[in-house]
Amino acid sequence: MVFCDGAHQGLKNCDTKTHQIFKTVVSKRKILLTGTPSPNDLMDYYNLIYRVNPNVLGTPAQFEEEYKNPIKRGSHKRATAHDTEYMERCCEELKEKVKDVVDFQSQEYVKKDFVLGVALTKPQLIMYEDYLNRENPDTGNKAKRYCLADFHVFNHLITHPWLLIRDHERIGDVKGNFEIQNIC
Repeated sequence: MVFCDGAHQGLKNCDTKTHQIFKTVVSKRKILLTGTPSPNDLMDYYNLIYRVNPNVLGTPAQFEEEYKNPIKRGSHKRATAHDTEYMERCCEELKEKVKDVVDFQSQEYVKKDFVLGVALTKPQLIMYEDYLNRENPDTGNKAKRYCLADFHVFNHLITHPWLLIRDHERIGDVKGNFEIQNIC
């Protein structure tokens, strides 16, 4: 079984390296995950379906004739009532055709984000201050600050101080009371 997350990015276009590699993978089941189930280009949609089950929508030429062109015509702002009706029928037919291949998730599940502010623990605060006050061993002066590198260290520190163990050698190059193993 093969899972491909973010399938809309790498598999919708037949020319991408990801697409070329994916089609060489032999598997009884391929599951594509995407947060963008309805791409603007119907051929991208065709390519995603084709990667999972090549027999569902026929050839690219058949798909264009049966679905892409009528849907494009019917969605045009100058479309006739007949074109719009036909487009709606094509959309329903397409949805019915792929129902066993595509799992359309509804918007029933509303995502809720919660942000909690949590104070640093005493050991975290000590490590934070020690890191800011560290010295360069070569000059004895205060160590230079590097915004992104420091952000990375502080992110580890607030997430969980033990994450800093892997950074210990880099941080240990600088004098200070930056003890990691004895914080808990």
